[in-house]
Amino acid sequence: MVRRALLGAPPAEIRRLEATGDRSWPPRRTLTGPGWELRFGDGLHSRRNSATVWADAADAPDVHRRRITAAYRAAGLPPTVKLTRASLDGLDGHLAGAGWTRAAETLVLTRGVRATAPGTVAVAPGPSGDWLDAFTALAGYDGRRRTALRALLGDIRHPLGQVVVRVGGDVAAVGMAVADGAHAGIFDVVTHPDHRGRGLAGRVVAALLGWSGRRGARTAYLQVTDDNAPARRLYARLGFAGRYRYWYRTAPGP
Repeated sequence: MVRRALLGAPPAEIRRLEATGDRSWPPRRTLTGPGWELRFGDGLHSRRNSATVWADAADAPDVHRRRITAAYRAAGLPPTVKLTRASLDGLDGHLAGAGWTRAAETLVLTRGVRATAPGTVAVAPGPSGDWLDAFTALAGYDGRRRTALRALLGDIRHPLGQVVVRVGGDVAAVGMAVADGAHAGIFDVVTHPDHRGRGLAGRVVAALLGWSGRRGARTAYLQVTDDNAPARRLYARLGFAGRYRYWYRTAPGP
């Protein structure tokens, strides 16, 4: 499990990893100002459809709340803010007082990466239609979410590696990584319920880490929801340590 004492990433590291994550999960459109950014995507993925306001942003929390509310309402999206310890002081409390709901508590974990030779689990260049079919089937995505994910994958401009593990011809596990300079993000690691407990997720992650190292990454990061205890235990065994948390606040309905 992730110990709270490890969640001490300095603000500069938080901002660096968040910027890397945003490039790896890119929005379709952004609005930016001094210390803030509003991202607009497909309306389904929170990272692509949320605002960030950093500690050095000008203006008071209520000014940012009004700006965010107006922009997302105009786009037909629920006003949503992603927050960390590096966010504007007082913003989280201000949004809570205005009735904005807190959700999706997420841990960001990191570990070192080194280049290793390709192993028995192959990493294919993405975006791959085979991977999309495999992931959406395992995740139980409907047609709308599948279409949104296909568009998102097509928007990624950094090297993308994808893994599909089959057992007896059936899809057993999937995962993907995005390499961005010295960092690589590990995303969408899913194992079919019938194949859990066999080490497949660990093999997928190991393959993606080696692929990332061969593309120059030295640090891997991933995101796991706070309530996903099995995944947290897995990633701890694989050498990942918690660096910080983020969460979302979403405005009440109109």
